[in-house]
Amino acid sequence: MNYVAYYRVSTKKQDLGIPAQKQMVKNYLSDIDTVIKSFQEKESGSKNDRPELSKAIELCRSEGAILLIAKLDRLARDVNFITSLQKSGLEFVALDMPKANKLTIHIMAAMAEHELDMIKERTNAALDQIKRNIERDGYHISKEGNRITSLGGSKVPTDADREKAKRVLKKKRESNENNQRALSVVCLLKEKGEKDSSDKMTLQQMADHLNRNGYKTSRGKSFSSIQVSRLLKLCNETA
Repeated sequence: MNYVAYYRVSTKKQDLGIPAQKQMVKNYLSDIDTVIKSFQEKESGSKNDRPELSKAIELCRSEGAILLIAKLDRLARDVNFITSLQKSGLEFVALDMPKANKLTIHIMAAMAEHELDMIKERTNAALDQIKRNIERDGYHISKEGNRITSLGGSKVPTDADREKAKRVLKKKRESNENNQRALSVVCLLKEKGEKDSSDKMTLQQMADHLNRNGYKTSRGKSFSSIQVSRLLKLCNETA
């Protein structure tokens, strides 16, 4: 059986790190199984526009492979996202419940999403308490013993601040969910073409491939060869 492995850690420290996830995958595989490629990234499970996950999903679809994840919440904490993957026909196995059916997966995904909502509520409550302490006493003492007098401030923007804002805006455009999904596909097509000249596509062929498979630009329109060339430049920058 051919698999594509996907490993994820959030931006915060957690118990199930990448090494532990890799060990779970290793323990699951039999001698006749093959992991054709692995992807990993450090992103929050609340984000669905994850570049490495998009690459893993696209590779599964192009190679007819099964997506392999250590735990369901490594895939996502969004029940609608997981349900949409199921409806799309993507086959995946979560090693914390490898024999689970679609109903079980739906229930577990809903629980993961609920857990994320509870984390957000606790975080907001903690921030509100810090604000009240600062308003009352002028400061807040953190668990680490640090004295906090403000959760943020304001200042007159400098030229450096304006340049930074432009870079952030540019990065935000580049990280648009539609662009990220298309970028993953284009980078994969480019990589396949470099490995085998018979798989090499022109810019227009890549654009046609994206459009046939329902991918859209950041503005929700069809791709052209010019837009694909811009995505290819991003592939080179992130390589």
